[in-house]
Amino acid sequence: MQPSFFASLFGLRFPLIVVLLTLGASYLLITRSVEHYHLAQAKLAQQNQVYQQARERLQRSGSEKATIEQYLPTYQALQQQGLIGTEQRINWVDTLRTINRNLKLYGINYQIDAQKPYQGDTSSTGDFQVFQSDMTLHFGLLHENDLLSFFDQLRAAHVGLFQINKCSLQRTGSSYASFGMQPNLDADCTLQWLTLQPKRNAS
Repeated sequence: MQPSFFASLFGLRFPLIVVLLTLGASYLLITRSVEHYHLAQAKLAQQNQVYQQARERLQRSGSEKATIEQYLPTYQALQQQGLIGTEQRINWVDTLRTINRNLKLYGINYQIDAQKPYQGDTSSTGDFQVFQSDMTLHFGLLHENDLLSFFDQLRAAHVGLFQINKCSLQRTGSSYASFGMQPNLDADCTLQWLTLQPKRNAS
């Protein structure tokens, strides 16, 4: 009876080997499938991240485009007025000549110093840097109202933004003043001519 048992066990050897090989192959297939699954999950997450970044860039570009379209006319207008960009000194000089002729003044002497960074508060200028050029003006006036008219026309000319530091008036004491042939007053004014320029590191 014992040989019969070993004989039967020997007869089951081949099926057992097949079962073991099948289990081993199944284990390898399952392990490989799990690895492929995790790899596919990682690739999917990476693709989702790339997609999300592209979507955010697209949204930002759309928002930036809308912002540009909204503020571009104002920006261009400020450029034409000489507030944004490089100094337009020729326009300033031409404007001074025009005002002198319009108000029938007695000539305008001017001095424009080299441009330098603005000395005041620039915390609210964003991506722009403020520059200033100090200006000195000397011209003759028939009466005090000519000084107000001078700065009114200077502002209306839109040649740039400026702020007045001080102005002083002195009588000339000319004997021809009553005939209007020479100025009654000498005006000396100092002001700052301001311009904005995009910062180099602004995006």
